[in-house]
Amino acid sequence: GEIYACVNVPEFDLNDPFTLQQDTTGLSEKEIQDLLNQMWRNACINDTYEPGSTFKILTTLEYIREHPDDYQNFNYTCNGSISKEDVRIHCHKRTGHGAENFVQGAQNSCNPVFIEVGLRLGVEKFCDYFRNFGLMEKTEIDLPGEASTIMHKEENIGEVELATMAFGQSFQITPIRLAATVSALVNGGKMVTPHVATDVLDEEGNVVKHLKFPEKEGVLSEETSRTVR
Repeated sequence: GEIYACVNVPEFDLNDPFTLQQDTTGLSEKEIQDLLNQMWRNACINDTYEPGSTFKILTTLEYIREHPDDYQNFNYTCNGSISKEDVRIHCHKRTGHGAENFVQGAQNSCNPVFIEVGLRLGVEKFCDYFRNFGLMEKTEIDLPGEASTIMHKEENIGEVELATMAFGQSFQITPIRLAATVSALVNGGKMVTPHVATDVLDEEGNVVKHLKFPEKEGVLSEETSRTVR
């Protein structure tokens, strides 16, 4: 769970953190402070976003767990889009990927394949996995201001919402939440707490206290983790 790098762009000058990289002529003190606060935000932790295709790792896992024997027999023909409730949802390849099995659909990051998978899972199963993988919880990282997930109420999820959620749109999570969850899916099923600190030192550099952070075992089996990995 140790974080070795955490990057936000554009950066600011740590030696001169109160200087904005833009003209502030005519702005009030409050407006300048708001701009500074925005510049200082750690978007990896303080902001949420739609994870998009990176979320397909989780949808892949959900389908493999629900269909451990059948997913290898999955076949689908992508024509470039799919329609649900009079809404046309496009694949990133507008001409379509043609015939695909499940692994090829994942390799191609094919939206219609994941829409089909999401619909086969259904709202209840999808939301169960979402919760069980910790996506409704904060990671409890040792940095301030971690944001919470923004998600539909389960009773308000229809076909269109489920279809777009399956490939990572129409809900928002933090980058650090996604990183922690995906790590658990491929490390054998251990949910770790991301953290920057490791030890407390005294003035001479001696370790006064070694910091420990919660871990949750058994998020999924090693066998399933190995398959996804």
